[in-house]
Amino acid sequence: LQSLVKVSRILVKADTWFDYEIMARGSRIRLWVNGEETADYKEERAGSRESGHIYLQHHNPKTSVHFRKIEVKRLPRE
Repeated sequence: LQSLVKVSRILVKADTWFDYEIMARGSRIRLWVNGEETADYKEERAGSRESGHIYLQHHNPKTSVHFRKIEVKRLPRE
C-alpha cells in the first residue's frame, strides 16, 4: 500500500474549518480531508504498535491550529 493519493486541487481554504478523518485499523492507516482520501498507508517498520495513544500536533510555531469535536470510535476487528 504505502501510498499518498494525488490531489490536484486545494481541498481546504485558509482559515476554514474542515473534516479530517483518520482510520487506523491494525497496521493500515487511511486519511480523508472533507471526505476525499489523501493517504492509504501500511506501517511495516519492525516494532511498530497497532494500538496506543493519539496525539494532535502541528509543526509551524507561527501558525495557530484549533481542534473541535474530536471523536474516537473503536472499530471492530476485521
